Order: sequence, then structure tokens, then C-alpha cells
Amino acid sequence: MREKRMQEREQWQDGRSATANIEKSNLVIKELVKEKDEEKERLNGVIAGLLAEKEKDKVDKDVMLNRMSQIEAMLTVMAQRYATLGFDCFDVYHIRIISII
Repeated sequence: MREKRMQEREQWQDGRSATANIEKSNLVIKELVKEKDEEKERLNGVIAGLLAEKEKDKVDKDVMLNRMSQIEAMLTVMAQRYATLGFDCFDVYHIRIISII
């Protein structure tokens, strides 16, 4: 009878030990999942920042191309105007430099 009680007690303690190990494992798993979620959030923030920067660069590029088109149109009009006055493009360049100086 005493041996039977000892065996039952050992089994109970073994079961308790197994439960404690399972609980520890669950805590480790929860911590790993938490770290993974934090890393995922950090990477999502980095991606969002890069996408915003890409969009800003696209807008800047569009603005620059628009401005270049405006300058080209302005220069074309100036060249046509000076051509009607009898100047060639080389003379127009020199007139522009002289007027700046």
C-alpha cells in the first residue's frame, strides 16, 4: 500500500513537472510571437516610409519635367522672336549673356 502511494505521488509530481514545462514552453512561444509581431510592425513602418518617399520623388520628377517643358516653350518663343528680328541662335545666346552682365 505504501509503495502504491509513493508511485501515485511520483506520478502526480511528474505530471506537475510536465505541466510546468508546458507552461514555460507556452510563455516562450508567446514571447517569440510577440517579437515576430514587433519586427513585422517595424518592417511595415519602413515599407510605408519608402513608399511615401517614392511617391514624393515621383511628384518631384513630374514637377521638374513640367518646369522643363515650360522653360523649353519659353526659349522656343524667345528664339522665334529673335529670329524675326534677324538674329541667329548664337547671337541670341550672346545677347542673353550680355544682358545678365
